Amino acid sequence: MGRSAATVALAGSAAIAVVVGVSACSDDGGDDADGEDVGALETVVESDDLDDAVDVAAGGGGVWIALDGGQVVAVGDDGVEPVAELDAVSTDASIAAGGDGTLYATDAERQQLLRYRDGTVDSGPVPAVQELSELAAGADGSVLVGDYEGLQLVSVGSDGRVEELADNVLAGPMTVAPDGTLYYVEDQLFDGRIVTLVPGGGPARLTQPVERDDEGDPVEPPSEGASADDSYIDARDLAATDDGLYVLTFTNEVWRIGGDEELELVLRRGGDSALAALSAADGEVYVLDAGTGTLSTLASGE
Repeated sequence: MGRSAATVALAGSAAIAVVVGVSACSDDGGDDADGEDVGALETVVESDDLDDAVDVAAGGGGVWIALDGGQVVAVGDDGVEPVAELDAVSTDASIAAGGDGTLYATDAERQQLLRYRDGTVDSGPVPAVQELSELAAGADGSVLVGDYEGLQLVSVGSDGRVEELADNVLAGPMTVAPDGTLYYVEDQLFDGRIVTLVPGGGPARLTQPVERDDEGDPVEPPSEGASADDSYIDARDLAATDDGLYVLTFTNEVWRIGGDEELELVLRRGGDSALAALSAADGEVYVLDAGTGTLSTLASGE
């Protein structure tokens, strides 16, 4: 089932092989009424250092993980190695990786955008942005920034030019598909709908706002085969590939919204798992599990 090894190249280094294993999965990979595990994972790395991991970013051959204390570690052939130059990043703003191997993060104290590549960090403020609240990276070298304080979503080009993409918006977890389409969660704590933004276009709703009870919890879970337009998902994180949008929920599940915009459950984990974040690069979807201290990729199931 899938590969016996994964090749990961860190920015500025040669390709490295990381031994992987295949986790248990259900026989059919579909929804399970008994709440058992669904889907297969191929382990990229397992480490006690990932017990407090909060985010993962993959791109340009590199894979990085942000820890709760503000440290960033790089995935290597011997496990994970701290990135000494990134020891005080904002875990609230997330990390993001560009297709050229640049890792983007923010300075927790000064709210500056950090660009890390080949062991070097460049930093600076982003004009017209009041708060660097959420990050995503585009294939064209741009950085997408959610500004909660300024209620805006902006694009920072490789030349430093800032363009407002949407206003009066709380853009939560974000991801950019290979075709340049941006997906983001609108007002994650309350609204929770997933919005799409195609290059040159305006925001369009993909899912419904989350319906919540008096305690703020979702009223019902997603449904296999339902239309995204008629459904809602309480999204914790997003990752996009050519195969669709992958949505991590707060209940240790990953759903895929494909080209037909129907919901498909591709992963569910119980036990000690605490799925924390997703990332995608080169057709792979990375799944960070802080509960088991593992970083894995979704297996094809073939």
